[in-house]
Amino acid sequence: MIRRRLRSLLLGCCLLFLGGCSSYYVRYLEYHKAFEKGDFEQALQILKKSKVPRRNYLLHYMNMGMAAFMAQRYEDAIQYFEIAYRLGDNLSRNYLAEGAAELINPMYAPYRGEYFELLMVHYYKALAYLKLKRYEEALVECRRVDILLRRWTSYYKNTEEVKYRSDAFFYLIMGLAYDAMHDYNNAFIAYRNAWNAYQTIHSELFGVHAPQQLKKDLLRTAYLSGFIEEMHAYEKEFGMTYEAEPSESDYGELIFFWHTGLAPVKVDKSISFATRVKGNKAYFYNEEYGWTFESRLSKDEKEKLDKLEVFNVVIPEYKERPPVYQSAYLLAGNDTLAFELAEDINAVAFYTLKQRLFWEVSSAVLRMALRKAIEKGIEEDNEEAAMWVGLLLQMGQQSDTRAWMTLPYAIHYTRVRLPEGKQTVKLVVQGAEGENKTYNFVFDVEAGQTTFHYFHNLQSRPFRY
Repeated sequence: MIRRRLRSLLLGCCLLFLGGCSSYYVRYLEYHKAFEKGDFEQALQILKKSKVPRRNYLLHYMNMGMAAFMAQRYEDAIQYFEIAYRLGDNLSRNYLAEGAAELINPMYAPYRGEYFELLMVHYYKALAYLKLKRYEEALVECRRVDILLRRWTSYYKNTEEVKYRSDAFFYLIMGLAYDAMHDYNNAFIAYRNAWNAYQTIHSELFGVHAPQQLKKDLLRTAYLSGFIEEMHAYEKEFGMTYEAEPSESDYGELIFFWHTGLAPVKVDKSISFATRVKGNKAYFYNEEYGWTFESRLSKDEKEKLDKLEVFNVVIPEYKERPPVYQSAYLLAGNDTLAFELAEDINAVAFYTLKQRLFWEVSSAVLRMALRKAIEKGIEEDNEEAAMWVGLLLQMGQQSDTRAWMTLPYAIHYTRVRLPEGKQTVKLVVQGAEGENKTYNFVFDVEAGQTTFHYFHNLQSRPFRY
């Protein structure tokens, strides 16, 4: 009877496991192929026809929003991203699904998104609003980012360890929105916050330094706001001298965002932990990551873990997709303007996943250690039962590989002043292996107004398992 029940349980678990064993990228390969070749309408239609389990709704609407955005359906994109925002903000816990995920396959739990993915929902909403000249609504999205980061920081007992407390890029976007509204006082404050965040967070965690354009805009808005002392202080700090631009009523501004490459792909990675029990504590060590976890044990747990030496845990890992085009500049009249890195999404992805794993893997390690210990305990009484339990444990060795993989690898930007009327601008992109390409754009520039534009070079080097 016990054997029949174990076999039935194993068969049921196998069926569940096979339904989710492939990576998210492979399971939605048709959509990703359409997106990566630039056929955004087809990508959107593929998603609309897809049968999506409720647990994947968040990721589905992220991808729907991205496809609609790239197809220049900005109103549709805003609606899809708003649904994604509300799902990420209010996703209730399904304990039955999460219990099954712990025992069988974590991809059966509702997907809540990586922190940076939830932030990027607001970037694309803000950019859509900027395209539509709805600046106040773009500012709302930037404020939502600040609220989210503060909330996430509060989740951890030791907030001193949480270094990613604010995002310089979103302060920069906020400054650009205020600047477009000619609200130079608030633009100065936002640019100053961006400068501080680049200095204290982005340069240390992601290797991204404040763009020169940000420094110029900070000096300009300080001058226009009448903050002359602050302007002189920043001139000294930057090693720059601000020269007031002539007030030309027949010129407008172009803010051009250049997106390059694609975000990393998430795959499974198996790592080993050594176990040592000392007193009423268990210690688990992993040399590769330099991780050490400890846990207090009950008497029963201590007896089981005493028999365990080494075991494996499967965790998610990112695989980088380096962009083909790594630098670019804009040709506008007699001006040549280099694009500057403003947000390294690839670096943020790797950092946030590593931080999340450090905080969350400890409980997974203890659970797997106890499972293996139970297997060893069963083996002493019944070898066949231990074999079935061992197979179940092996099947459960999969991580959650769901990820928003149509995000760009990095975001660069530049600013240029253009005469009123139709103006032709050239984007020149350059690759590390001599790949160069030129794109032509025509903008209808309005005097005294700011035009926002973006372009995404999707070409990426293939990732390797």
